[in-house]
Parts: sequence; C-alpha cells; structure tokens
Amino acid sequence: MAARHYPCLAAALKLPRSANPMPEPLTPPAGTVAEPGTIAGTDDRQLARLTGTVKAVTFRPPSTAPAFEAVLEDGTGTLRVVWVGQHAIAGIGPGRRLAVEGRLRRDAHGATMRDPRYELLPEAIQ
Repeated sequence: MAARHYPCLAAALKLPRSANPMPEPLTPPAGTVAEPGTIAGTDDRQLARLTGTVKAVTFRPPSTAPAFEAVLEDGTGTLRVVWVGQHAIAGIGPGRRLAVEGRLRRDAHGATMRDPRYELLPEAIQ
C-alpha cells in the first residue's frame, strides 16, 4: 500500500475545517483565575491576577539569553516577573502600575511569575 500525502494534518486526521482559520486566543477556563488578589495571599502554583507598582527592572546584557525582569510590589509582598525572550517591554519601568496574570511559583528566592499576560494601568489619581 502506497503512503498517502496529506497537505495538512487536519486532512490526515479528517478533522472538520473551521470557518475561522485563526485559533481562539488562549484564555484560562472560566473560574480558574480569581479576582485580583494579593501577592502574599496567593498560593504556590496558583493562577492569579495581581496588581501593583513596579519597583525595579533588570536588563540582561545582550551576550546572555534575553529576559526582562521586573519587581512588582502590592503592599503585601514582592513578586519577580520574568518575560523570557524580551530585552525590554515598552511602558514597563519603575513607578508604573501594572496588572499581571499567570501562574505564581514560590521557592527559596520568593514569588515568581514567568511570561504572564500584563496590562499597563493608569497612574493613581493623587
């Protein structure tokens, strides 16, 4: 029996073609991310939406693997936020209010969130 060549995997698996060729955005299932919480109140490996103020950013030298880091503080604790593959992100700097959404990890070095979704928040009204 001769091998058949299929131009795409969907045809090989006999999957129906979607009317929309673009995949749906990746969003967590409803109810998995709570309302905005606090850094101190979020458990290890929990999906969370956290808001706070950027206290510091770290730029890695171009000779190393690119990663952009920010330290976010919300009054209950600090969170190290890391975006791998980014040298910098426009709009994120010390003093900026920021909301991040992703999975929080805790270890001996503290709380970390890698490659979270983020939203630049308006500055606080004084």
